[in-house]
Amino acid sequence: MADEIQIEAKAIKLEKIENWYTPVQAREIATAALGVEGWKAGEAIRECVRGGLISVAASSSSTILGEVRAPIPRGPLLIPPVYWAHVWETKTEFWQGRAAFRLANGRSAYDPTLYLRCFRLKLDPEQVRTEFPAPGSVAPKVAPSTAGTRGRPRGAHWEDMLVEMARRIHFGDFKPAKQADLERAMLDWLSEHGHPGDESTVRLRASKLFKAMMGEG
Repeated sequence: MADEIQIEAKAIKLEKIENWYTPVQAREIATAALGVEGWKAGEAIRECVRGGLISVAASSSSTILGEVRAPIPRGPLLIPPVYWAHVWETKTEFWQGRAAFRLANGRSAYDPTLYLRCFRLKLDPEQVRTEFPAPGSVAPKVAPSTAGTRGRPRGAHWEDMLVEMARRIHFGDFKPAKQADLERAMLDWLSEHGHPGDESTVRLRASKLFKAMMGEG
């Protein structure tokens, strides 16, 4: 782990994230989309968060310099993906809507460790639905965006492919022994349905799905 995170968390307006999903709501959507147990869906959510595919914001936050210093309140923050490699928490805390990050490692009482505490975590609903589409399921209501357009979203075929791969694995129609098997199946599906797909993008999505479905990571 690096001694210091160089990226600063940016402030975000509270009203912008008011209707974002809680971690538990996001896990429910992933569970319905993948057809797996809650803990596996939860791991898939966390993988997407760590990979920057799903943005997470804190409704409130504070910084603590050293173990005994009083916390300094901060407002709502958009948490950079790199922070999740420095998370100082248990998995349970995330599902309770909290997270703690060690931003800089102190070396003495005169150079204390800097922590960032985040509360009431919220996940971007559009990104959650993109990564975990759940046709026919009831998702938590989100205020409609005025910037959206009608019709099928661009890149929706990736969602269809992930759902199909998850369905095959869940029902035993497809048992990939290694990630490469899943990558080939994804490329075949894209080709059969007339969609382009570069190997690097397929490899990223195959890695996340393989780890989630096989209970790794």
